[in-house]
Amino acid sequence: MTLLSIAINGTNIEDLGLQPLGSLAGWLDAPERSFQATPVLTRAGGVPVLGTVSYAPRTLALGFQRNAGTPTLSRAGLDALYQLLDGLLEITAVDAPGHMLYAHFQKAVGSVFSITFLGSDYQSAGTLISANPFWHDCTPVSTMLPSGIAVPVPYGSKPGNYTVWIGPGTNPALVFYDSRGGILGQMRFTLTLGANDFLRLETREGLKIKKTVSGTESDAYATLNAADCFLPLDPNDGGYIGLVNASGMLCTWRSWST
Repeated sequence: MTLLSIAINGTNIEDLGLQPLGSLAGWLDAPERSFQATPVLTRAGGVPVLGTVSYAPRTLALGFQRNAGTPTLSRAGLDALYQLLDGLLEITAVDAPGHMLYAHFQKAVGSVFSITFLGSDYQSAGTLISANPFWHDCTPVSTMLPSGIAVPVPYGSKPGNYTVWIGPGTNPALVFYDSRGGILGQMRFTLTLGANDFLRLETREGLKIKKTVSGTESDAYATLNAADCFLPLDPNDGGYIGLVNASGMLCTWRSWST
């Protein structure tokens, strides 16, 4: 597919007979950040704690015009668009090759762009909400994780999503390091993975831990040590990642503000 302007789940909007309109507000914005603050006796107000940064969802304006020659065909084009906007969306844009944004369709307001109701020019102004406000790699970067060796993490400018495959091995651990080799955290597991078994850690759509044994997948969150948790792949750490008691592979969807 040759990307013309905007594509939704791999479908160019032009393929639906639609033309993008408006300023596309929100597309180039930096995500809004908020901080917790620590009170300081010698100054008014508090000091932001950088480790507590949270990001607000991104709101995207999305406007289209449809001219198919007849009102019936124009209406059908908009209906096809609304159907396409169901569920989790992967948005790609021609000015950000290789990157995508995850979003959900919130609403659309349609109107007839004509002097009569029977005109064939229809416009629709819609809104998309991106709970994860960053742009991500369309194709992940794959990195092999040999047992006992820490490797550099591929980063964009913001914390990225990742999937880790682990196995075979007994009681493996995934360890996160900072740029100086200090341990930021770890994920320790209590289980044995045979030659054809593997554990999959996933952050793209929620935090998931799945185990596949003899071709059958099951939930394996209970195998994670109760004191451990998922850690972000944050470029501010500029660090490394490694496996102990097993080998595996890391797939990283790097992230950017715009």
